[in-house]
Amino acid sequence: MFLKLLTTCNILVSGLGIALNLTKLTDELNSTAWSINLKTTEQFGLMGILFKPTEIMKGFERMDNWNSSCNILQKENSTLRIFCLVHGGANLKFSEFRNFAARLSSSYLIDLNVICVGGYVRFPWPFRAHKLKRIYIKDCVIREFRREFKDKTIDRIPDALQHVQIENATKIVTMKELAESLPKSYSPITRAAECGPENAKIIIQRGISIEIEEDPDEWKQFNRNTYYNHYFNTQKRTCILIILKRLK
Repeated sequence: MFLKLLTTCNILVSGLGIALNLTKLTDELNSTAWSINLKTTEQFGLMGILFKPTEIMKGFERMDNWNSSCNILQKENSTLRIFCLVHGGANLKFSEFRNFAARLSSSYLIDLNVICVGGYVRFPWPFRAHKLKRIYIKDCVIREFRREFKDKTIDRIPDALQHVQIENATKIVTMKELAESLPKSYSPITRAAECGPENAKIIIQRGISIEIEEDPDEWKQFNRNTYYNHYFNTQKRTCILIILKRLK
């Protein structure tokens, strides 16, 4: 039934002149990791799938790696569900996604799902983007995770995230990123970086490893400077997660 559904979808899409290449996600969409039940047409029928409107397509197609690795489904006229399968030498930049999301109508919310089979993503914590309601990352190498720890502009982006889930991922941190992201009395990290998504109901991080990329020059610089004057000793910031129901 599911294969027939995809075939029908591709025929419809071809008729509209839109190349979505949905078939590459067949196995992943059937996986419980997506938390999607596609077993019956009643639960996820053709009438429930609305393909991306023209204005959304134009914005998405400007992002080469995103456009080639991801597909968009629209559900109930308000939630855009983006499914990405990152493979080979591909990489996705969160900054491009953030720009795309910022241009969307305020009526949309986004559910972003990324699975990696090779390739990697450049996703800085705390994944703050306009209209991003849910993010799911699995089997990915995550680079630039600490890159925005002191970027004050991130605090000004509305915190819409309600569900954050990262599974079986490796966070790569360079010595330079580590040095620049450590909190210091004259250079604190932002509230967004320290507290994360304060409006989240679910935050899950499991099977996570961290790797430090050591560069001899960066290591010397790290040791030459004083990076241990921790701002947390005096900051006394309180993070409030009022609606959090599940934390792993």
